[in-house]
Amino acid sequence: LACKIPAPSFYKSGRGRKPFLNVEGGIALMFLKHYLGLSDELLIARLNTDWSMQYFCGVQLGLRKIK
Repeated sequence: LACKIPAPSFYKSGRGRKPFLNVEGGIALMFLKHYLGLSDELLIARLNTDWSMQYFCGVQLGLRKIK
């Protein structure tokens, strides 16, 4: 599925902020959103605090937070 979705423009041009998630991580995040029935705000709050969700999405935030 990730092969069918184009990469973000950062990877093509190298300009702008590097995304927190790659394409696979974004798909995993949308899966978790539907599976857990969370709103966007609750999903981001949970991703910031739950290491197992971070692991599932392939990102390690550590002390950083997604706003």
